[in-house]
Amino acid sequence: MDFVNQSLGNLAAKSLSFDLFIATVTGSIWMYVESRRVGIRLTVPSI
Repeated sequence: MDFVNQSLGNLAAKSLSFDLFIATVTGSIWMYVESRRVGIRLTVPSI
């Protein structure tokens, strides 16, 4: 948890953490939309 505390230590670190969060959310949404567009479905292999 020390990493989380340090990532909010100053304004530059807060800005970088927020930018990375926004990029992660945007990328996840884009990957989901593109996978649906090209017809890729999530398949769970049976054991």
